[in-house]
Amino acid sequence: EVSVTFAYKNQEPTVTERGVTEAIQIKGSEKTDIYQNIVARFDIKDDLTEDGQLRYEITDVPKNGALFIGDHKVTNNTSDTNDQWKKLAYQFDYDMATLTTDSFKFKVIDKDNIQSQPKQVNIDISWLPPDIKGDIDVDVDVSTPYWTSLGIKSDGHDFVKKYVVEIAPS
Repeated sequence: EVSVTFAYKNQEPTVTERGVTEAIQIKGSEKTDIYQNIVARFDIKDDLTEDGQLRYEITDVPKNGALFIGDHKVTNNTSDTNDQWKKLAYQFDYDMATLTTDSFKFKVIDKDNIQSQPKQVNIDISWLPPDIKGDIDVDVDVSTPYWTSLGIKSDGHDFVKKYVVEIAPS
């Protein structure tokens, strides 16, 4: 008598690029939710684990910004639940950044701790000046009939830290 047992071998989760090739666009330095951008770029599936039960791990954090889940800064090799992953946000680090591009890598982990291969997410930062609202006190001599510029300061990056205010003669 011969006894044969067949068992299904759990496969690693798949993270397939959907063909969206452009980087995620981030405008300004506020925290920006990026979960929907990731869903638009990657099809994430597992053979035995339901989508809501998958976990996610950042393997390489961004260098010119940071990832957050709520107020918690995400670090390398920490595992996040699906509900946490849906709250993933990116914040550009204006003071420390050396480029206006960034990236990070993540992998998907199923219920049996089988991991996908890491996938890279690319980010482009468009630095926009902040909205200026309310009263601004500026001392300037506008008695001369010429344009007056109140300065500009470049910080050596690809963007400007202070903005020019020009006052036209009346």
